[in-house]
Amino acid sequence: MTIEKNKEWGSEISHPASVVTADSDSAVIENWLTDPDRYFVLHGGDLHIALGQPVLGIDRTVVRALPVDVLRVEIVTADNTRQVCWALSSVQIGSWRKRGRYVCVSNTGHLGKLQLAPRAHPNDGEMDVVTISSDIDWKQRFIAYRRAQLGTHLPHPNISVERGTTASWTRTGSREHLRIDGNVVASWNEVTVSIVPDALTVLV
Repeated sequence: MTIEKNKEWGSEISHPASVVTADSDSAVIENWLTDPDRYFVLHGGDLHIALGQPVLGIDRTVVRALPVDVLRVEIVTADNTRQVCWALSSVQIGSWRKRGRYVCVSNTGHLGKLQLAPRAHPNDGEMDVVTISSDIDWKQRFIAYRRAQLGTHLPHPNISVERGTTASWTRTGSREHLRIDGNVVASWNEVTVSIVPDALTVLV
């Protein structure tokens, strides 16, 4: 069950005999795909940052188990085939630092040193979608980037933050790259991202 308002997130459990340690969001997904019932301890990645970069001592007998949502990413490639990928933290279209639109679908609210979506929670059953229009000028784009480092946003008609459970996009140019947890997908024409609640468990 996703987190409820005014309720504590997760539950206390005895420290499992076996856990998977991961230093990136993509490493969590890679291991989760082989065994969805594994417990994860994070040493890096955007989810780790969103959780406050906790350090789990090996001598702990009781830990808190946090259910976490993931992002299902369905891609239509250039040769019109369909494939499904998964993301723990983010799916990006385009680049903030280059011309053209920029879209970031965030599960954690964080993207490295940026806090793009301060309202995001990795277990609220929704994804946050930050969109920067291609029409925004460089000055406003830079100011928005600086503010995102502080977790605040510049009110601007060409910047939007929306929440939901699924959304789709079509590629607008050959240089518009798709990134899944930071990994580039070069061949794509369409992408649909959906939230999958309570998909995996992280220990803190």
